[in-house]
Amino acid sequence: MVTSKRPRQIRIFKRPKSDALGVVPIRTVPRLNERELKRDRENVVNDWIDERRRNELAENLYSQAAIVAWREDRSETD
Repeated sequence: MVTSKRPRQIRIFKRPKSDALGVVPIRTVPRLNERELKRDRENVVNDWIDERRRNELAENLYSQAAIVAWREDRSETD
């Protein structure tokens, strides 16, 4: 038996959208192994944490800028 070096592929069956010829090829996607799936999940979680940190930093900077602007307005009116 000959084994190929190509990774195994799974077929994803989707409802075909008609194109000009009326024929749409079915896409094949390589199957991920457990290590890759775990790494992908970790990357998603890390991206989510990074996004939350960025949002918190942006909110802090925005509130600090608002406080500075408010103080400047008060000092101009005094």
